[in-house]
Amino acid sequence: KYFRLESDLDLTGYEWVPIGSSAHPFTGKMFDGNFKTINNLTINAPTSDYQGLFGCIDGSNSWSSVESLYLINTNITGRSYVGSIAGKISNRTNIMYSSNNGQVNGYSNVGGLIGFVQNNCVIYACFNRSQVTGSDSMVGGIVGSVMTSSTIQLAYSTGAISGGSVVGGIAGYLYADNKVQWSYSTSLIMATDPGMISFAGGLVGIIKGERNRIFRCLPLNSAILSIGRERHCGRVVGHIDYYYSQGSTELNNRSLKSILGSFPPDQGWGTINGEPTSGYFFFEANAWSDYFIIDDAWSYGDVQLPLLKLGNKILPYQDSSFPPHLLNPLP
Repeated sequence: KYFRLESDLDLTGYEWVPIGSSAHPFTGKMFDGNFKTINNLTINAPTSDYQGLFGCIDGSNSWSSVESLYLINTNITGRSYVGSIAGKISNRTNIMYSSNNGQVNGYSNVGGLIGFVQNNCVIYACFNRSQVTGSDSMVGGIVGSVMTSSTIQLAYSTGAISGGSVVGGIAGYLYADNKVQWSYSTSLIMATDPGMISFAGGLVGIIKGERNRIFRCLPLNSAILSIGRERHCGRVVGHIDYYYSQGSTELNNRSLKSILGSFPPDQGWGTINGEPTSGYFFFEANAWSDYFIIDDAWSYGDVQLPLLKLGNKILPYQDSSFPPHLLNPLP
């Protein structure tokens, strides 16, 4: 089954009911957004799980895909498994060339685009400019939790991300055999529950499984902060649980050395902090190009954030403006 959005939608005044539930997920082959927008998607269901445009998407029967869809002025509140595009995706589901701009709120497994990802899914060329808030844990700018054998590639987040614990600019939690590649975040990261053990990272809150890879990504966050009773903060990853994470690796990650953070005084540069970089390094388009390598997916400019593109077309609703903390970096 193929579905195609033929015109922009304005949902002002409608209380949205998600497409697909945990018991009966959406199993269509493709939902083609056709580069159209859905404006003012509103959900107010603070006691209900699986909230988003889609509640659950399952690609078990054949690959499922949501492509070229742009959500504007979202205001979504759910309990667990909450995201703007979907509360949960699983079993060979792809989300591509899509974005969100608005607010996403929940309790746990809350993401700017997807709340929970499970088993062989791909999120490709997507971005989130919304504020994401989870009162408990597993909160991320793109995804709340990623369980197994999935990839986030060519993604970025810029909105503030806050949760009680386990908070990341791209993903809150990674379990096993996942990849995060060629992505960046400028989000403010905050772990806000003083009674919890907190894990806060510029890209990922915690890795707690084997064979995860974070490759050529850039945490350019303004700050990574925690008020937890025990704090695990890192510029790339808040914490890697090596008891469970044998074989987890991170390669070629730089990070902004001027990030303000709740970092332990003995936490030097290395695995969870990446290679230190001044904000001045990225004032020239060539620096971004040399680092990301994949020039056919990004549009670069001097003193600009890179923007995602498809062919020669820059995806809509992006903003290349440098945030203040990058315009005035510490040396």
